[in-house]
Amino acid sequence: MTLLEHELAESRYYRDHPGATYQEAHAAANEMSNWQRQIPDPTFEDFAEPWG
Repeated sequence: MTLLEHELAESRYYRDHPGATYQEAHAAANEMSNWQRQIPDPTFEDFAEPWG
């Protein structure tokens, strides 16, 4: 959900600021929804092994 909120914020920034750069839109979106801070640590599941 956080990533989707971030992308929506970027989209709205582009709409409201014609000619904005990606860096500007990304920074503004991070103020509202910084998805990168919420990335979980890897769990290293092995999906090649059968479930027990």
